[in-house]
Amino acid sequence: MASRNPINNTAVLRQRRLAESLFSLKDGSVMKQPLLDLDQIQPLIEFFETSFQKDDPELYHPVQEYCGIANEADVHEAAVQLVEIVADIMRQNTDRQISIDKVIREVSERKGLSINRDALPAAVRQGMFGLFGLVTLLYTVPDSTSTTHISISAPRYPFVAPEKKIIEDLAGPLGELIGSFGQFTPLPRRKESNSGLREWPKAPKSQVLSTSVVNIDVLIKVSKIHVVWSDLLSAHLLFDRTLRTLTLFRFPSFCALNLPQGKEMTLFDRIMDDWSDVEYSNAKANHSLFRETLLSYRLLVGQNPRSRAWFKKETKNIKMLHASIDPLLVQLCGEKRSLSSLVSDDRIQEQAYYDSNTDFGFYKGRLEELEEYISARKVRNIKELWYDRRDPGQWVLVWVFLIVGGAAVFLSIVQVALAAAQLAYSVPSRSSTLYRGSSEALLRW
Repeated sequence: MASRNPINNTAVLRQRRLAESLFSLKDGSVMKQPLLDLDQIQPLIEFFETSFQKDDPELYHPVQEYCGIANEADVHEAAVQLVEIVADIMRQNTDRQISIDKVIREVSERKGLSINRDALPAAVRQGMFGLFGLVTLLYTVPDSTSTTHISISAPRYPFVAPEKKIIEDLAGPLGELIGSFGQFTPLPRRKESNSGLREWPKAPKSQVLSTSVVNIDVLIKVSKIHVVWSDLLSAHLLFDRTLRTLTLFRFPSFCALNLPQGKEMTLFDRIMDDWSDVEYSNAKANHSLFRETLLSYRLLVGQNPRSRAWFKKETKNIKMLHASIDPLLVQLCGEKRSLSSLVSDDRIQEQAYYDSNTDFGFYKGRLEELEEYISARKVRNIKELWYDRRDPGQWVLVWVFLIVGGAAVFLSIVQVALAAAQLAYSVPSRSSTLYRGSSEALLRW
């Protein structure tokens, strides 16, 4: 038993270091969120660790080797060291034009290697670009074998979203590079103004989002929608009408850990600060996105008892597909208690009715699309009628009418049946009486 403790302690300390690097956790304290602890974020941290070797082990190894961090005996330790150094570089950076090449060279310099001013190898650039996608959970780099082009895998708004880009483009500013692939976060689509600058359109009329209408129970049982779980935050609440699938992000603890606790910015904040346009160049927009993401779990699942019952069954599927499940996801979707008891943030308020503009400025379009699809769905049979509780008052009236009306019809049928039986019984009796009377008359004659 004693021989296993050093190994376990090393793994725990490594996970703590990774959490501190990603989420700016200080003084050995695991949580900026006091209601969470290391055990609760362990599935998320383990996901980050295994991602370095699970999907494409060749993606990150070239950049680790180039920067003098590669460790064949412990790939997890090498990955954590790389994240630690990159996170520190991004936090100290004040240049919004920082590039992937500059980050790579600074990592090499910190490891005591001479700085190579020549063009960096394509595989090294791809590895660092993939690292930024992983730590933000916004995109992945599926193909690291090409030496001329780089491609990404992520849901995007296609106002500027090429399938691939030339490797040489990775030498440019990080913000321009990531933004050129498209809009990953669920913000309103941008448009070109006469001045050539991108502007945000005015918010359209809002819709009311009711927990009795927009919830998983109605989506599955009435609208026949299937739920899939994604590792990417950018895929959260995406609805595919053709396949009738709704994608949900499976790591809400990532959002909770990125919420502000003091002035320290997380690695996500720093990367998005370089990425975003001027009017969204501060962390407040990111924090609103995280709050809305957490609140969306309550809207769709946690505030509806039948949806919570569905999720308790769904946990088996999640564990089967992903080996582990985020404990905060279980609490948000499977427990009745309020969100304020799960996440320490006074700006997150649960309601029975939400305004799509004020409560879900980021996810407005995705939630309204769901609401419209649900509202357009017509009940086709008695089973769907039973599950259709989009309007609780109407649902009660319909079933009262059906029960009372059905009972009245049933009693009417019973009365008709009894009358028919009585008539059927009386006809033979009358016939036999007439027959006896005729027989007696004949005998007397």
